[in-house]
Amino acid sequence: KSLLTLERTIPSRGPKLTNSIGTCYHLSSIYFPIMQSPSNNNNGVNNRTRSGRGRGGRGRARGRNSGRSTKHHHSPSNTYNSSSNNTTTTRDNNNNTVGNKQAEENVLIEFMPYMRQQHPEALSIHETFGGDERAFVEAAREFLRSQKSVSNVKPTTTLPIAELNQPTNLQNKIERLSMENDKIYSSPVKSSSVTERLQRSPARSPLPNVLPSLTVTPPVNTNLNSTTGSSPILPKSMMMPPPGLSQQGGLNPHQQSTPTVSPARQSASPRGQGTGSNSQLPIYSGSSPGLHHPSALRPAAPGIFAHQQPQTVQQTSNVGNWQVTSPGLVTTSDEKEKSKEVMTKEPVSAKPKPAYQPKRIWTRLHQQPGRVFANDVGPDGGMVYLRPRQELVAKWILPLKYLSQQASEKNPESSNGQFSMKAIIRDLTVGLFRRGCTENGSNASIISKQILAPPDENRTDYPFSVDKRSGVIYGTVPFYAPRTPGHVIFRLYWQDEPLQTLATGPTLFVRVSEEDFESTLRFILSNFKSRKGSATSLSSLNALSTVLDQFSASPSSRKATTGWDGAGRAAWGCICESRKVLEVCATEYEKGKEKVKKLEEEVNELQQDIEEMGEEQQGEESNEEDSFKSKLKEKTHALMGGRASNDRKWKDSQTAFANILKAVVSNQSTSLLFRRELISKIRLEYELWCPLVDSFASSPFNKDPGTLCVQFNDFPQHVVHAHYRQCVESRQKMQLEILGFVPNRSTLQESLIRGGNGQSMDRGAVSTFNSLSAAMGKLYEECYMVSDRILHQREMVRSYIERVVSQCQAFPQGTRVVIFGSSANGFGSPTSDLDMCLQMPKDSKLPGEKEDPTGALAMAELAKLLEGNQMQNVDTARLTARIPIIMFHCPRPMAQEGEDVVMECDLSFMNPLAVLNTSLLLTYSRIHPVTRVLAAIIKRWAKARDINNPSKHTLSSYGYILMLIHFLTYHKRIGNGLITSVETEKISINAATNVPLLPNLQWMDPNWLHAAPNILYTELKSLPPQVLKHPLEDDVIVNPYFYGTIKGQQGLPEIQKRFPSEDLSLAILLASFFRYYAFEFDYKKHVVSLHSTVTRGLMEREDKAEVNGWRVYSSGLAIEDPFETFYDVAHVLKGANFHRLRNELALAYTKIVDAVKAADPNISGRDLINMICEPVEKAEEGKDQGKSNR
Repeated sequence: KSLLTLERTIPSRGPKLTNSIGTCYHLSSIYFPIMQSPSNNNNGVNNRTRSGRGRGGRGRARGRNSGRSTKHHHSPSNTYNSSSNNTTTTRDNNNNTVGNKQAEENVLIEFMPYMRQQHPEALSIHETFGGDERAFVEAAREFLRSQKSVSNVKPTTTLPIAELNQPTNLQNKIERLSMENDKIYSSPVKSSSVTERLQRSPARSPLPNVLPSLTVTPPVNTNLNSTTGSSPILPKSMMMPPPGLSQQGGLNPHQQSTPTVSPARQSASPRGQGTGSNSQLPIYSGSSPGLHHPSALRPAAPGIFAHQQPQTVQQTSNVGNWQVTSPGLVTTSDEKEKSKEVMTKEPVSAKPKPAYQPKRIWTRLHQQPGRVFANDVGPDGGMVYLRPRQELVAKWILPLKYLSQQASEKNPESSNGQFSMKAIIRDLTVGLFRRGCTENGSNASIISKQILAPPDENRTDYPFSVDKRSGVIYGTVPFYAPRTPGHVIFRLYWQDEPLQTLATGPTLFVRVSEEDFESTLRFILSNFKSRKGSATSLSSLNALSTVLDQFSASPSSRKATTGWDGAGRAAWGCICESRKVLEVCATEYEKGKEKVKKLEEEVNELQQDIEEMGEEQQGEESNEEDSFKSKLKEKTHALMGGRASNDRKWKDSQTAFANILKAVVSNQSTSLLFRRELISKIRLEYELWCPLVDSFASSPFNKDPGTLCVQFNDFPQHVVHAHYRQCVESRQKMQLEILGFVPNRSTLQESLIRGGNGQSMDRGAVSTFNSLSAAMGKLYEECYMVSDRILHQREMVRSYIERVVSQCQAFPQGTRVVIFGSSANGFGSPTSDLDMCLQMPKDSKLPGEKEDPTGALAMAELAKLLEGNQMQNVDTARLTARIPIIMFHCPRPMAQEGEDVVMECDLSFMNPLAVLNTSLLLTYSRIHPVTRVLAAIIKRWAKARDINNPSKHTLSSYGYILMLIHFLTYHKRIGNGLITSVETEKISINAATNVPLLPNLQWMDPNWLHAAPNILYTELKSLPPQVLKHPLEDDVIVNPYFYGTIKGQQGLPEIQKRFPSEDLSLAILLASFFRYYAFEFDYKKHVVSLHSTVTRGLMEREDKAEVNGWRVYSSGLAIEDPFETFYDVAHVLKGANFHRLRNELALAYTKIVDAVKAADPNISGRDLINMICEPVEKAEEGKDQGKSNR
């Protein structure tokens, strides 16, 4: 109770606080938040949580203490629910509750005089535990005990947390404590002083020492309509332990997932810090909660393979007390004191760059300690299809060992491990998120529900139970599917520390059926109107485009055209509201331009001041000039960021509105919703859109030409062909101003087949394509084909370097030198550098591995030997890299006239993934020569257009090769040399027409190659389980499987027979490659991946964001590495350079199509290649010459 209640109800106990009720109210608000009556509290609670709608109630807990201290019912007897109806037990519990509350009131009354006297320890207790009533009362009791004012409290019946590590003891304790009907009392308090306790405990511990012990009650009935009854029976899927746990709670030797030691649970606040120099952290021996990205938080004791036993982290005072200051930033206490001394001695001029702080970790299933099921479907059970507002049940499961570890880590001071089950899981939360959401928490979720009801929610706890044989705790939480379509997913996490993802459920796909179409549109319309055209309505714009794009009416509904009037009015109302949103965004864009203009003026003024100051001081710098330069740097940074942000928001809003128009004009079912004249106007408006610019051209029909948005009401009532021509001309004018050319989006089929002759092909177009194909093959033979002599030269260099390595004592005997990269993967050229790496024998180690874990010292010793063995320009600058590298020049053996006398070489230490990647690309290049020729021409084009330099934030050659292989493995023949992407809408792994141009070596079924010719193409359902430890990243494993690792080159003839190349046209393939990535590939939804297959479809960006933490709302290029699937090969590509790359792809395709349509016999195939690969202007050229060239 609050102090105000004490003043009114028991004035005779202890000293009277004050005669003024107002003053007493003030004192009450100091120690605890003012209590609210149940009626008032219920009125303030939003009931959206119970209905499953929205993002939680108004009182949704945002953090650890939010909403917890508004109600004071944390009595020990109320810690855990009991299903027993025994009257005697209930009366005993009530008596205990009254007695404990009476004791708490005595403590508060006795404690108040010390607060009035400004006692230092009393004030420290108030500052430390003021937000937690239970902790405050116990701390006050301990303080009074030290003052010899309060006697000791009665000890409790507890279950030590250490006994949870023994399954047999756990079962015995469950049976014994179930007989006691949860008689839980307060935990005994240590007799140490309050000052000592404050020094060694967190300021606001999420699990204070005063909580009762971990006590397990009889299983709670999981029936959602009842909270009492017998123990439920788990379904078979729920009876299975989490990944890496056996039924007894230990490691499961048959589990394919690689269990590792769990890292200590990280905390972003002092509450999660461990204290005590000799405290021992129990390590959870279940599955490995790892990291969504290998560069994120590292566990303290990483165990990668199953045969590695979990280790115990022993914290000793002689090596320093390790303290987690923030997620991902670990320092020792000695280093921390040294840094403090440095900061006090002299000021720091520049702040160090903070370490990368991930928003969410443990994103992979094998890293998560628990599981979540959606309607009894597990996370690996495939996609679950739902209707809007369909009932949904989330079933969660966690091992008790994991919970025991978390309790110990939250409160490491508790030597006897006394906690209650409810105290441990009080922040456990199940949330429904859009797939790929960057973080956990109630703010980011569609809706989150805590297992235990927070004080501000008028509901009972969601049912949960303990399974005695499996050693797990599980429960259920009811939900409803969202009203709008899309992919959603369940996540289990801690509400107070949402960094860790404890479990992830299967992907839930909400699809709008014909019956739900009108209600969904009206829901979106209500969202539009509630926000009143706000610029934050982009989510509603995207939802509307998805609903209109997915709309499909049955044949019977198409005939009954009169039943769609209501849906048509709702759809048109949504489109009108979306125009208002676009107008608001245009207004915000104009305001942003004004702010950017002011910043430009300020930057120009600062530049002028600095120039004038430099002239006056004659080159001597001063403090004032340094201050001006610092301001200039800040203003310039703000200017660039503000301009980019303003442009991006305006482009995103236009793109979202354009997708709505595209859905209307491309979906034939929308004719049931809108009149033909209305669809014609929308199609006319869509002609103004250019995806390369991400903008609409100015409308030729606007009465006010100064407006940014298209005025739909100004369009002509009757649309004719001349109106379309006007819109096309306006769009082409904008493209010339921004891009410098007019993109040609006509298909290759339209270029080859002209007129109305059906399949008759234009002879001039065919001749142009044939000429270009011949020129591409000849150019490859002349410039890019690697002869046997050059291969022999490279082998001689490799063999010589290997002999030098054998003389180095720093490496074990048998160390080999292996060639990797472009010199060995089949996609290089005669002038490619020679990349080599060292491969030590299996299970061997460096002689001095303890002193040299990265091999840098050994490589330095090898560099000295290379210098003494005729190697030139030996460079050791990159020995400090993650993989030490030695760069040098080797004399070229058997050099001929005109060749370089030296060969540029790189020698790295232990790079097995690079060797594996080289083997994969080499197998692709040997299937047929088409792949090698296309790769050579594409690399030639990229280098000529200056978009092939990662140091300038453009794409690497490796990235272009992956783009090419993805293109070939995801396209099929359609006749006459033309190709198209494989069909993925109708999943049919046995479709003969879905055989790709190039096999996917990681997913192709090897048995299909040796089957009869009439057996249709098949793919693997999952990759064979193979494990390779990542050489650089801790706790990261890769699957090295592909077809070549099993069959080698023995199956190459069968592959070449099943995937011929004689009927393929190099020119058509090159043009199709440019068109696919310029106009067809949806960069906002998909990523380039070799794991995109015929049966699986394209790899979605949401999936990569969910599993690997990639950006989900980005519209740039993303390329997944085939083995290091967490790595984005295109991460160096910045936003402006991505648009430049896409424009270059469109320009190359436009040049080919224009040449084919012109059919000029004077333009040879080699001339067309030179046109495509025309070098861009260099920055060194003069401005006058540049203008004349343009």
